[in-house]
Amino acid sequence: MDLVVEFLPFLLALYAVDSALFVRRGGLLFVSDWSGRFAEREPGLRFPGLVPSAEAYLTTSLPLRVSADGVRVATARGGRRFVRFDEMEAVTAVGGDVRLDARTALAIRPRALAPTVARIVERLRTTPKSRRHARLRRELRRRCDVGAFATLRARQARWLPALKTLSGLSALAMVVVLPVSLVAEWDWRPSPLVASALVGALYLATVMLSIAMLRDCGLGRRAILSAVLPLLLFPPAIAHAPSIVAREMYLGFEPLAVGARLLTHVGFERLLRLGRGAPQAAQADGAWDLDRLVEKVVRASAGRVLARRPRPVPSDTSAGAFCPSCLAEYRAGFSRCSDCDAALEPFGR
Repeated sequence: MDLVVEFLPFLLALYAVDSALFVRRGGLLFVSDWSGRFAEREPGLRFPGLVPSAEAYLTTSLPLRVSADGVRVATARGGRRFVRFDEMEAVTAVGGDVRLDARTALAIRPRALAPTVARIVERLRTTPKSRRHARLRRELRRRCDVGAFATLRARQARWLPALKTLSGLSALAMVVVLPVSLVAEWDWRPSPLVASALVGALYLATVMLSIAMLRDCGLGRRAILSAVLPLLLFPPAIAHAPSIVAREMYLGFEPLAVGARLLTHVGFERLLRLGRGAPQAAQADGAWDLDRLVEKVVRASAGRVLARRPRPVPSDTSAGAFCPSCLAEYRAGFSRCSDCDAALEPFGR
């Protein structure tokens, strides 16, 4: 009994630590709670898997500052260097770096996003200068496609109930059943061999179900191996399987697009305004403000989703209409949204 009392705090601490995740600058983490509702978590050290059934999805905006002429890259000394498209050869991803030329690489974190960034820059490089802005919009439209995200989410949802059940049972078996089996003073305790076999069976079932879910969602072999590697290297992580194996599944979408589907009406409105300063059309070297461009594209893509949500309540008594896409409020005299170009709807209609 004394052994279990001493071992249990260590087991609980291990249970919490193995779910730790550091969210880098520029990224967002969407985490669900007991009720299944999602909330966003900003950069920093996070513990998204404390609830066995919790889901956690890491998202990040494209770490690019581009113009019609090239890409602006942060240097090791904190400065910036502008690499022109005509100076680049074939743009490739090497590990977590995107090689732009012989002496310049763009470090991408998380590393899984590097191939996507490399493909986008390579397509911009080979596109005529006059059409690069339109090409970038098309690339962003793919990352902001709320319909494509909903389809992928629906595929994943077919497996989530079983995966969450296995995760909860695994946590119970490791934290309760296995320690109890070691208490020699209790006659009704399960056999340690039986308890170990139960934990092992749940582990194998969780790994196999995770692989099946990822394969059904269209991930390749390398991506699947990368996703389940934490379970293979650290078996106790099966208690957090829903928040680990699919953690990078939605990296192909912009955070706003993911938030449009996962967050509540109020949560999505807060996300739209999170960290938004004064709008800037371009930088001194002509680089486009990608954040503003993403915001416009995703608002248009998410408009249909927002239209089906409860009508907002005006936060300002002088507001008479709102944009159904971005939820911006307008006083009387305006008919269209200045950002989305969508027709305004009056409050209370």
